[in-house]
Amino acid sequence: MPAAGGSAQRLTAYEGEEKFPHISPDGRLIAFTAQYDGNDDVYVISADGGEPARLTYHPAQDIVMRDYAVQHIVPVYPHASTEEKGTLQQMLWQATEETGSSIAGTALLALHDLAQDRGELDPNKIGGTALKVAGDDRYGELSRITALQICGRMGVTQAEPLILGLTQNAGSVPLQISAIAALTVAAKRARLGLYLQLRQNNFKAVHVAKFLRLLLAHLRGPVILLWDGGQIHKGPAINAVRDAFPRLHLERFPGYAPELNPVEQVWNDFKRHTGNSILRSKQDIRLAVHGSARRARRSPDKLRSFVLGSDLPSAPWR
Repeated sequence: MPAAGGSAQRLTAYEGEEKFPHISPDGRLIAFTAQYDGNDDVYVISADGGEPARLTYHPAQDIVMRDYAVQHIVPVYPHASTEEKGTLQQMLWQATEETGSSIAGTALLALHDLAQDRGELDPNKIGGTALKVAGDDRYGELSRITALQICGRMGVTQAEPLILGLTQNAGSVPLQISAIAALTVAAKRARLGLYLQLRQNNFKAVHVAKFLRLLLAHLRGPVILLWDGGQIHKGPAINAVRDAFPRLHLERFPGYAPELNPVEQVWNDFKRHTGNSILRSKQDIRLAVHGSARRARRSPDKLRSFVLGSDLPSAPWR
């Protein structure tokens, strides 16, 4: 709904509880917590609507309001009373003890930033806490990485053996996520759209079926879907969607013909833009992919190039 009032417009089409919305300072994005897959996770969606981008994939509950509040303690702190400052400090120190999420890293960053300008915070205590978090494998990967960065910024020399040990002995974790995308072309005006969804694990037919339902919630009229004959595109879950939506017509590409699929051009473009990036976690990969998707969506010419770059014989712009 516009700030001045008017008709309300639905922004999401998923089934599940949605709560704790927060609008970005520029008014373009809305962050919220939703329960789409059995647990709470954090999503971001354009204020104009569209496909929500999933930001967290933790098995525990991810409440966006809590992390949002911790991040914004720094700008609030200078305006707080002495008593309120004590309360805010206590909240941050308590948050550094939480091992079940990335909140400890967020709190450490806030403490470090506050210590740069304010003498009431003990730098030695902050450095010691960062050293403890970095060396404790009960904490999440993001919190430990943040703690190591703070140790480096603060010159915590005791962290050097830990860093050296992790460099030599820490196991390597494959950084890989799964993605599915649909490139849409409107029949009359040839307007294009790009829909994307990411998963921590592999996509199965049941997940593809959910993606199809989301896609159909955004597209009007008859929909002709071209895709390959992969196993995740078959089975009872896919048949149930087809039966529930008679306007959906499923057609398959010939076998072993990726050159006909415009989505392959999407993946090639994304890879070119992330090829020289330093991606340290799966979260980095997700953010990079969603960034590439936003860039592509803003350019009709880029979306059109994905279709023209394929070998489809009847692209409407040839």
